[in-house]
Amino acid sequence: MPLVILIIAAMSACSNHTDKDSQKSQAEAQETSAEVNGVGEDERKSVEGEVLQRVAEIYSLVEAAYRSTADMGPDVDIDKEFCTRSWCELRDKVLEKQTRTGYLYLDADYWVMGQDVDKFYADGFEFERFDEKNEKAYVRLKLHNMGSEVPVEVSLIREGGDWRIDNFKDLKYDIDFRAMMEECLTEN
Repeated sequence: MPLVILIIAAMSACSNHTDKDSQKSQAEAQETSAEVNGVGEDERKSVEGEVLQRVAEIYSLVEAAYRSTADMGPDVDIDKEFCTRSWCELRDKVLEKQTRTGYLYLDADYWVMGQDVDKFYADGFEFERFDEKNEKAYVRLKLHNMGSEVPVEVSLIREGGDWRIDNFKDLKYDIDFRAMMEECLTEN
């Protein structure tokens, strides 16, 4: 009997040692992966928190801008306040083409994911990913407008010291607003 107990104890010790080694290896692999990607775990979490806070702040201010003018849209150019220069230049080119051709390319407001506005707000902000190569952060959120909820993905780039929105994607209807505007400019 003592030999059986000794064998079981030895096997248990090996198993615990293997589990600890496995856990240690996994932790080292994750740490190495983070170091290889150039971002430590603490730094990554800090960026995630900063980006989420910025998106929540942007949408809070956008909501207030829409509320201040009833359902007509804000009096200020919120794109210039919260979007990248690249986004604003693209949007301006599309609006100029709309004026020139009389064709409506931007039929929906990407801030509210609709044509009309009623009881608009955003919530459910979730950090999705960070693309180090392009230095873009992606956040998902839920837009509530006209009694509907639309899942949205925004991409952000750090510009002028702030995170600024560089694209809006309506995930419910699979609308990539940047791609749509770029395509409209290539059409004759």
